[in-house]
Amino acid sequence: MKNTISVGYSTLSGRIMAGYSTQEANTTRFTGKKYDVTDEAVTAVARKMLHREESIEVDFGDGRILRFSVDIVSPGS
Repeated sequence: MKNTISVGYSTLSGRIMAGYSTQEANTTRFTGKKYDVTDEAVTAVARKMLHREESIEVDFGDGRILRFSVDIVSPGS
C-alpha cells in the first residue's frame, strides 16, 4: 500500500489535518504524525477564490451541493 499525503477534517477537534495516509477498503487512514493545517488551508482557499473571483462548488453525491462564493468589500463597509 502506497503512502500518500492526505488532508482531512476532524469532527472531534474541528480542525483540518494533513499527513501521510493509506487507503484501505474505501477508508483513508493517517499513518504517523498528523499536522494541523486549518489556518493554511482556509487561507489558501480564500486566496484561490479571490484570484479567480468565482464560486467553488462541492458535490457530496447525495443531492447536496455546497457552494462557496466571494463577496469582496472595501474596508469599513
